[in-house]
Order: sequence, then C-alpha cells, then structure tokens
Amino acid sequence: MPRPGSAPHSRATRCHPCLYDGARRTSNHRRGSIRYLLSVGPGDFLLSSAGYSRPLLYAVVIPTDYSQCRHGVHAVTTSVAMKPALFATMKNVNYLPNVLSIMDVEDRAVLAPV
Repeated sequence: MPRPGSAPHSRATRCHPCLYDGARRTSNHRRGSIRYLLSVGPGDFLLSSAGYSRPLLYAVVIPTDYSQCRHGVHAVTTSVAMKPALFATMKNVNYLPNVLSIMDVEDRAVLAPV
C-alpha cells in the first residue's frame, strides 16, 4: 500500500502510457512494437559521437509489416576479424571492426555481417 501523500505508481509506470501513446501517434502505426533506448550522451545512432551532447530518450516504432520481420535478414560471414590481435591487447569498444564489417557486407549487397 502506498504511503499517504505518495503516488500509487512509480514514475516509470506513469510515464510508460505517455511514451507508448506518443510514439504510436507520431509514427502513424497502430500495430507493431516499440523499443525505448536511453542515451547518456554524447552521440546518436551513428558511429560518430558528434551528434548530441546531452542525454536523450529514443522511442523507435517498428511496424508489424516491417520487411525484416516478414522475410528475415540475409547475413554472410565477413572476412573482418572481430577481435584482431591489436584490439585484444587494448581497451576499446570495437568500433573499427564494426565499421569494416558493415562496409564489407554493403559491398556484397547483404544486410548483416556474422
């Protein structure tokens, strides 16, 4: 039972319907799923950190008829090593292998590296 004078639900519980409704209305999709991503900043969805310098909340709406959900994703084994010796001996977040892998599969007209 909540304390007298306190809200009956947590802040997160109260915010969820607002986030859901806002994402649904702005995307014009009535069926699908929503993914929430909270960024502590800086950066955005790209590999560069020049995007934004403050924390952000993203609500990504994925429609039910999204082609990757219906047909799957074509993936190939990339020739880029995910943990080359140089990266295995230093602290890093592996951005370079990720970028090289994406470039490799884009050259081969495929969506995802494995």
